[in-house]
Amino acid sequence: MQTIQAVIMGAAQGISEFLPISSSAHIVFSSMLYKIFAGTGFQNVGSEEIFFDILIHLASLFAVIIFFFKDLKEIDEMILLLHYKNMLKHAKVEIFLTGNAEQKQD
Repeated sequence: MQTIQAVIMGAAQGISEFLPISSSAHIVFSSMLYKIFAGTGFQNVGSEEIFFDILIHLASLFAVIIFFFKDLKEIDEMILLLHYKNMLKHAKVEIFLTGNAEQKQD
C-alpha cells in the first residue's frame, strides 16, 4: 500500500464516518478508485489493506471516545451512583424487615 492510498482511504473514513452512510463501503470504493487511477487494476484485497481498514476504524472509535470522554464519564458516574443507591435501598429494606444489621454470607 502506498502512502497516497492510505491518505485517500483515511480521508474517506474521516469524512464518511459520522454521516449516515457506510464508511466501510467508502473505504473500499476509494481504495478501488485509487487502484484504477494508479493503473494497477482490480486486485484482490491484501492483508495489508484489511489491517489498515481495521486500524482506521479503531482510530475512529478512539476519536469518538476522546471527543465524548467527559460525557461518557458522567454517564458512568450516574450509573454507579444509581447502583449504589439501589444497593443502599435494598440494605435498608432488609434491615427493616429482619431487624438486624448483620451481613448475609452467601
